[in-house]
Amino acid sequence: SDVTKQVEKEHQTLIRNIVELMMSIMENISPRVEVISVAPQFLDKVKELEDEHRQILSNMDGIFKDFESLQVKDDQKLQDIRNRVTEAITTLRQHVSAEKHLMQTAYYQE
Repeated sequence: SDVTKQVEKEHQTLIRNIVELMMSIMENISPRVEVISVAPQFLDKVKELEDEHRQILSNMDGIFKDFESLQVKDDQKLQDIRNRVTEAITTLRQHVSAEKHLMQTAYYQE
């Protein structure tokens, strides 16, 4: 039916979006060696960001697995997944902002 086709299309779109988000996270691994070489005093902050980076990836992997395992349309589970994706995106934005701030502080010290 048309409804089934639409649900399948939306399902595939959401999977594609989650995969793209995970790829984006993996591509933005903090440049530890570069920062530490110019500003060794930021080692703890770099480690903190790396731990957060791994946690974000782990969370996204869990979201993706939960989404993939949905067998039938379950509005409550889908809403939970949407909420988790939204939360992950917010966390990722804050993470990227913190990385940028660290890079700027490390490279533009006086």
